[in-house]
Formats: sequence, structure tokens, C-alpha cells
Amino acid sequence: MAEKMELACASSPSDTGPEPAWHSTSASMPSPSSTALIITRTSSRGAAPPDSPLSGGSSAGSSAGSRTQSTPETGWYSEDAEWNRYKNEIVRLYWEEDLPTRRVQEIMICKHGFNKSVKMYKYRFKRWGIRKNIKKQEALELAARQNQASSFWPATRGSTYQHRIARHLRQKKADKSPLPRRWMESQLLAPVALPGRMRGPDLFEAFEKAFYSADVYLAKVAEARHSDWFTKPPALEFGEHFFDLFVQGMENLSRNLCPQETFTTLNNAFENLKGLIATDHPMIYYRIASRVASCKVYPSSEICTKLCRLLADYCFQMTRVIHGDNHPLAFWWAVQIRVLESGDLSLLDNFLEVSRMVSGKHLVAGKGLVHVAAYVPSAARDQDEQSLRGTVAERSRDMNCISEVQEARLALVELLLGEERGSEAHPILEEAISLKHLDPQRPSSKTFWISELLWRAGFLNRSISVLRETVDLIKVEEDLAPCRPDQELNYVSVLHVLRSKLEWLRWEEELRQVNDKLAPLMSLRETPLKIRFVSSDLEMDPDLRYNTSVSSPADTATPSPPAAPPSMPIRLAPRNASVPGKTQSEHAQCE
Repeated sequence: MAEKMELACASSPSDTGPEPAWHSTSASMPSPSSTALIITRTSSRGAAPPDSPLSGGSSAGSSAGSRTQSTPETGWYSEDAEWNRYKNEIVRLYWEEDLPTRRVQEIMICKHGFNKSVKMYKYRFKRWGIRKNIKKQEALELAARQNQASSFWPATRGSTYQHRIARHLRQKKADKSPLPRRWMESQLLAPVALPGRMRGPDLFEAFEKAFYSADVYLAKVAEARHSDWFTKPPALEFGEHFFDLFVQGMENLSRNLCPQETFTTLNNAFENLKGLIATDHPMIYYRIASRVASCKVYPSSEICTKLCRLLADYCFQMTRVIHGDNHPLAFWWAVQIRVLESGDLSLLDNFLEVSRMVSGKHLVAGKGLVHVAAYVPSAARDQDEQSLRGTVAERSRDMNCISEVQEARLALVELLLGEERGSEAHPILEEAISLKHLDPQRPSSKTFWISELLWRAGFLNRSISVLRETVDLIKVEEDLAPCRPDQELNYVSVLHVLRSKLEWLRWEEELRQVNDKLAPLMSLRETPLKIRFVSSDLEMDPDLRYNTSVSSPADTATPSPPAAPPSMPIRLAPRNASVPGKTQSEHAQCE
């Protein structure tokens, strides 16, 4: 007996955007006039989840795979089977590591004795649907989407935009000049219809097109808001309850608990979703995309997969209604829908991973700040600057007040950094670091606080080093006395904060080590773990795969050795250096 769910929409005049509409027989797009969501549950015998196989090269790969599973006769030889044996490694070298075809050929000969011509490699890449560059016509379509002088293709950024398009139009180094202005102007008035689904031979190309659009969007947001993007939460008039309600609904659906109450909960969740789409905040959109990807937690639940597909459809349509058909995020949501249609839910991890890589190109001062007050609450934050300075000056020599004085120092540094008075904050922070080993009261909390302040001050290498120290301290503390269930600062949460920052810094080897520690711990969880960032919380799913290498555009994947400063748009201070005379903006600069 397979479960099905039907969603019917009661229509009424509304200008707030579409409501999700979903029928068991088809995944139709929501209507902009819908305002009420009614979820009912039915059962049918012999129903199977919809399966939309990958187009183009995927069919070739699957057919080849089916042939290799049959028992060959004596002397039988299949070239497809030989290529499929090394397909994953060839794709990794060519696509993920961005090596030229001839270099891939040399590696495969040296490592496996797999001697094939360059022409044969190119034939296989075409058959598998793998291309590194966007075709000329597709690049022209991207350029044409700047119709109606949209704010995402402004004239002030024309040179940068033309350069990006010209990069995709180069063929054998023949055309390196920007597009002619006359052609660009003629395309402003050309109507461009947004495709319902991405038209590529497979998901590699679709990913590239979607993240190109996301790159343009993030560049615009970073340019307009600078550090506000990740250092301040969005102003939510309503919508903050969506995530808790959606997670609760998914859990209940997967366990067949309280169906009527569950459907009421999901209706309330979608009502709250309207406010989130209107925020125009990258962290919120990424958080919603993570909820769409959470269907992989319930691989045997058809109804959970359909619900996540409904969520992606709803976000896609709401983006078109609120921001316009040609908004870059419309293409980003379209690819996530296509991933769900492909039936390969493991690609959702790749989708989220590459999204983080693209956002890393627009790293700004203060990005990734955790909500340290949620992890380390302190009454010292309620005091003003004069009171904090007085506490430090008057009680610093009293050995009975070590913890109180240390809290005052850290609260004062947090206050000064928030007011961009880095030159005053740095000496006090250095003093707190030198005395942190004297604090007798749960040293891990103060060490975590110091790590976050170092990050905000621009000392990223030192921040990571102190955060590693926090991991060791809190592990010892929990071995001696287990933490309370409601305690935010614990071993798993600190590891996740470290993992998030290593991802942004692109320290691949250290990230892999943290993943190895997290994998067995997260496999024991039944509900998502909530990480507290300043801009927004982020739910981490229990069965999250800790992959550090994924298929991604060549210009977003530049692994950095753990012992050296990462390749990123931030200029790092030396690992053990302190420069009290410089401001925060001088320590961390955006490209």
C-alpha cells in the first residue's frame, strides 16, 4: 500500500503570490491566485513514485550499465564496459579537477594502463553529456536576460558582465573582446521566455547555468549590502516559524503520526513561507533549499519526496511573482526541481555544496559570524562600555573574580568590534587570550567566545586554531560531565561551526578530518541539528553526507592546503600575528 497526497487549492483574489498546488497525478505549478492550501491524504494500491530519468548522456550511461551486468560469453568484449569501469575517475579528473583532456589521458595511462586516444575521450565526454563551457547560443541567451534594464544587469556593471559573457563565447582563443554594445542594446528589448526546465544534455550543464545566475545575484547582493548580508538577520515580518513547522511535518509524515494535525502544521508552514521568499536574503534562500534537500533523509517515504518537490515548485513560482521571471534565482530553483525529478537524490548534496562554493566567491568582512550569545550567554553584555571598563580596571587583580573579569573583557571586545573600533578592541582581546588558561569556570565557553571575536576581528587563521582548541576542551568536559540536552554549546555543535568555517575557507584536508569526526555522531541523531548564525539559523540533517569534493564550475573550486592561507578573496593576517593599529576592514577585505 503506497501513500499518496493530494493538495487542492481554493482560489480567491490575492496579490500576495501563489500558493502550492499539487495533485498525485502530476506536479503542476502553483497558481498565483491561490490563497488557501488544503492537504488531504489518500491511499492507492500499486502506486509508484514518478521517475524522470536524466536526459542526454545519462540514458547512454544507464544503457551501458545494463549491458555490463549480463554474463559475457567467452571472448566477449565490450568497449562500453571498459569505459564505464573508469568513468567516475575520468569524470572526476576532467570535471571536478578541471584537467585538460590530454592530461586526463596521461594520468589514466600511467595509473591504470588505460590507453585511449584524445579523440575517443572527447567522444565519451559528448556521450556522457559532460561539457565544461556553455555553448555560444546559451551564452547569448544569458546575455539577453538583461531585458527591461533589470537591476541585476545594471549599466554600471556592464564591463564585468560583458567580460563574463565573453569568457563563455571564446572558441579556441578567437574572440576575447567584449560583446558589441549595439548587440547588447538590441537584446534589451528581446523577449526571453523562462524555460520550465533547464534544457541541457544532463545536470552538469544545468548546474553550470544555474550557478552562473546565482553568482550574478550574490555579486549584486554583496555590492548593495556589503557585510549586512551575513552579519545581520533579515527583517522578518512573518515567516520565522516555517522551518520548525516544516521539520515537524516531515517527521510526522515519515512516521505516519497524527495525519490531520500534520497537514494542519504543513498548511501553517506554507503560510509562513511567503514572508521568507520576500526577504531577498541569500542565507534564507539557502536554508529553504536545505529543507528541499531534506527529502533524502526519508528515501523510503514517497510522500516526503513529493512534499519537498512541492516546496521547490512553490519557491520557484513565488520568486517569479515577487522578483520577476528573469530573476537569477529563478534558474537556481529550476535546477533543484530538475534534481528532484531525476530521481537521484544524492545530487542534492552536490547542489548545496556548490551553492556554498559560489557564495564563497563573495566573501565579505564578518561572513560566517555565529550567534555567540546563543552559545555563550553572559550578563556582561547588558552593561555599557564604561561599566565594562570599570570592572576590568578595578577587579583584574582579584583572583576570586577571574571569570567575571574575563567575561567583561570579552563583552567589551564584542561591543567595540560591533562599533568598528578595532584598534581599541585588539589589545583587550590579546590580553583576554593571554589569560584564558586561568579561568576556572568551563574554559571551553570562553575559548569559543574568543574564537568568534578573532574571526570578527579578521584574524581568521588564529580563530580556526582557537576553535580547534575549543573542540578538545569541550570533549574533555563532556567526558567528565555530560551536557544538558538543551545546552547549545556542545561537542557536536562546535564541530559543525568549525566545519562551516572550514568550508568557507576551503581548507579541504582539515575539513575532511572534521567530517570523519561528525559522520558517526550525526548518524545517531533523529532530528536536524540547528546551527546558530547571526544572519539565520541553519538546520543540519541527521544523515548529512560529509563530502568535500563535488562537481562544480571550474572557477569556484580551488582547494587550499591546510597549512597555507586559503585561496579566497580575503587577505589573512599571519597565523600568530596581532596588528592592534588596524581596523576590522583592513584585516578582512572583499575582492
